[in-house]
Amino acid sequence: MPETKNVTVYSTETCPWCHRVKEYLTSKGVAYTDINVGKDREKAKEMIQKTNQMSVPVVIIGNEIILGFNQSRIDELLAKEGPGTAISMVVEPALPVVQTSPPTPTPPAAIKPPEA
Repeated sequence: MPETKNVTVYSTETCPWCHRVKEYLTSKGVAYTDINVGKDREKAKEMIQKTNQMSVPVVIIGNEIILGFNQSRIDELLAKEGPGTAISMVVEPALPVVQTSPPTPTPPAAIKPPEA
């Protein structure tokens, strides 16, 4: 049985690219942990510590960090493990995203820095 990877998405409710990356993962049948850094300041600090970035979305697959929605990089990392890549799902409901053109890598959206 192949080793499974953790898939985590750091996001906010108002970030359209966060919704797109989560919709994309769901459409591929990939389970993931969604961390809403807009509501959880400790997790926001954790994300900043891991990435040195204050923007979302941040996708972590295994130990690899992806800033923004980069579909080709997501596919590349998921393909390394084959079936069984996804392991858990803790997702807040999101609005459906209708994609009218192929996604391209996008710059991450800025988030507010956590209060000290």
